[in-house]
Amino acid sequence: MIRPIAPTHKAATARAERIKQAEQQLKAAERHALIDNLAYGAVFLIVITGCILLGQLISVIVRHLV
Repeated sequence: MIRPIAPTHKAATARAERIKQAEQQLKAAERHALIDNLAYGAVFLIVITGCILLGQLISVIVRHLV
């Protein structure tokens, strides 16, 4: 005998609610991951820019010393 997926309206409603909550959690996780990635990207750009500027400063200092 084939067992129905949701034998009662109450079970179907509970299943739909669990699915809706799982979708909301997934959206929240995606938003959080996006914010984390943007933050890491911004920090990376700031660090790389700082390194380039520091390299240029060292280059200018060395040229003036020589």
